[in-house]
Amino acid sequence: MKYQAILGMPPFGVPQSEKERLLLPYLSLLTEKHRECCPEYGRVLKILGYSREKAGKIEKLEQIPMIPVSLFKGGGLKSVPALEIFKTVQSSGTTGQKRSEIVLDRNTAADQQKTLSAVAGDFIGRGRFPLLIVDSPEVLKNRELFSARGAGILGFSIFGTERFYALNSDMSLNLDGIQEFLERHRGEPVLLFGFTFMIWKYFYQALYRGKMRLEIENVLPDPWGRLEKTKK
Repeated sequence: MKYQAILGMPPFGVPQSEKERLLLPYLSLLTEKHRECCPEYGRVLKILGYSREKAGKIEKLEQIPMIPVSLFKGGGLKSVPALEIFKTVQSSGTTGQKRSEIVLDRNTAADQQKTLSAVAGDFIGRGRFPLLIVDSPEVLKNRELFSARGAGILGFSIFGTERFYALNSDMSLNLDGIQEFLERHRGEPVLLFGFTFMIWKYFYQALYRGKMRLEIENVLPDPWGRLEKTKK
C-alpha cells in the first residue's frame, strides 16, 4: 500500500490489529534501510542480536528493535547523505543537557507535514483559524536547525489565518497583545497551540500568579464538543 493511501485513512478509525498489520512490513523495511545507510545503527543492531535472518521472521511490532533515545544525542545516527539533509530537528532539551538530533531529507519532511495535516484535521477539521501560539517568535530564528518546538509551531502554522505569539522574547506573557488578539476574534473559534511545559510554566502559571483570567470561549482543539453544541 502506498503512503498516500494510508494518509487517506481516518487516523483514529482503523482498528489496532489492522494498524499493526499495515505497519509491520514497513517498519521491517525501514529498519533494514537504516542498517544499510547508517553503519553506527548497524552496529547497534548487531549488539542487540537483530540479524537480517531475524528480520524476515518478524511477526509482531514489539519484535522490531528499540534503541534508547540517548543514542541520538551523539549526532552519529544519520541515514541521510550529507548533501541530501534538508532539515535538522533538535529536541528542546534543558540547560546543560545535550540535545538529540534527527536529520530529514526533503521527502520525509514533506510526508511529516502531510501526516500532521491528516491527524490534526481529524480534531479541528480542514478549516483555518486565528492561531494563538504559546511561545516566543525567537524559537523560529534558525530555519535550518529547528528545535522540536520550532518544528511544531511551523507545522501547525498551516492551520492559522492570523498567527500571534503569546510570549515575548524574554518568555514573559504578552498580556496586552493576547487580549487585543482575542478581542479582534471575539466570537470566532481560536486555535491554541503550545507544548505542555510551555503552557504550564509560561502561560498558566503567569496568569495564576497575576490573578488574571482570559476569556477564550471558542478554543480549538475542542475535546468536549462545546463548539458543536453552540452551533445547535
